Amino acid sequence: MDTEDTSLKTACTLVPAQSFNLLIPNCCIAEVLIHTIISSSSPDNSWYIGNTLWNGEEIPIISFEKLDPAYSFKQKDKSIIVIVNYPSPDKSKIFHFGIMANQFPQVVQANNQTIDRELNPKNSHQYALSYVYIDGKSALIPDLPRITNSMLRNLRKSA
Repeated sequence: MDTEDTSLKTACTLVPAQSFNLLIPNCCIAEVLIHTIISSSSPDNSWYIGNTLWNGEEIPIISFEKLDPAYSFKQKDKSIIVIVNYPSPDKSKIFHFGIMANQFPQVVQANNQTIDRELNPKNSHQYALSYVYIDGKSALIPDLPRITNSMLRNLRKSA
């Protein structure tokens, strides 16, 4: 008898950052940009790389690694930026920001058969919700609400 896969599948994007693969649901990704001009950032926020113009809006670009002071980040000449859309803390509008990627992201299907929870990650990150293996690759699921709140709070301080 042939068994049909009836598990719920979620389309996700595996974003290769410098130290981690990030697993982000496709519904949270607006676009992937390549070779984008980034205006320089203020030295106060080491996680904040700068801004780029996207759809007529200046949006902040961050390094996921540099959100956690335990990690380092070296910006490359060729920029790959994943534009993330996430509701503002009060849910009144959609907030956009970019995450620097090391390589071009890959679309994957996450379900019970393709994802395994990693119980003892080698590297932990303060902005990670969970660590997983998907299709044999180690990844972390970023805490997007916490990142958004922290970013908005820090950007308001520097304004």
